[in-house]
Amino acid sequence: MPDTDILVVEDDPSIATVLTEILTAKDYGVRHASNPTEALAAVDSAMPDLILMDVNLSADIDGIETAKQIKAKGEVPVCFVTAYSDDATIARAEETEPAAYLVKPFELGDVIAMVRISLANARRRKAQLAAVPPPAPPAAARPAPPAPAASPARPGRKEPTEDALTGLPNRHSIQTRVEGEPGAYCATVLTMDHSQILRQRFGGAALDQILFSFSQHLAQNLPENCQLCRWDGPVFIVLLDTASARDLQREIARVASSALLYHLQLPGRSALLRITAQVQFFSDTEPETLIGKIDKHAQGFHQVRR
Repeated sequence: MPDTDILVVEDDPSIATVLTEILTAKDYGVRHASNPTEALAAVDSAMPDLILMDVNLSADIDGIETAKQIKAKGEVPVCFVTAYSDDATIARAEETEPAAYLVKPFELGDVIAMVRISLANARRRKAQLAAVPPPAPPAAARPAPPAPAASPARPGRKEPTEDALTGLPNRHSIQTRVEGEPGAYCATVLTMDHSQILRQRFGGAALDQILFSFSQHLAQNLPENCQLCRWDGPVFIVLLDTASARDLQREIARVASSALLYHLQLPGRSALLRITAQVQFFSDTEPETLIGKIDKHAQGFHQVRR
């Protein structure tokens, strides 16, 4: 019996069937709801591990409002799968803090990559919450010691380790790992081509959709022992242990040059885009040098395109 329960909320029977077949073929358990009422009833019956939610449900409320009502019942990752990619719809969807946003028509690989990444991120967040120790009981009342004379304390802030758009490990995560094991890693920098042109032609929200789909394309096709991260903007990092780097570099280059054909749909127009990436390899025995090389390369990329 599958140990992962996915709820598909979709009012188009053909799309619901395709999604169900794709997911069950990968041994996921799938339930289907065709409208908000069925979706809310399904959640009340058993909270799923992941929800794939259409936006236009041909009902009194749409998928975004349905997601808000579901999240009021309990925490669950929601991935929107929709033909709508206008700024207003994406802005509304962002309010629900979705795990992903996939634009129809989609490729089979896009769905599987989105589901895998979303479930992995959900498991990681759950593990992090479980690892937080409970608050200590209050100590017995006693006179407080005099406060030391010092400059005002600056509130501590825990750095996030995940990229907000893609769910991948972010720059801070990479730097922490590399500095924790000096000389153990090298890096391949993948920079998505034509990002500035895409932003100027289609807008920032469309570029974010493309970057998200490109991250899924990379995650699905890179070798399993590659650690994919997002550094900044269109720059992605594949972190490799030094011992296996030489054997994997050619395969990484092949994946980066293998185009993602992305069907971008906007109000009143659409475009079929061929998305590829530039590749640069870096290695060093000193962590500061490796991080510095990556950062210099990324900054140079941004400066050239301004």
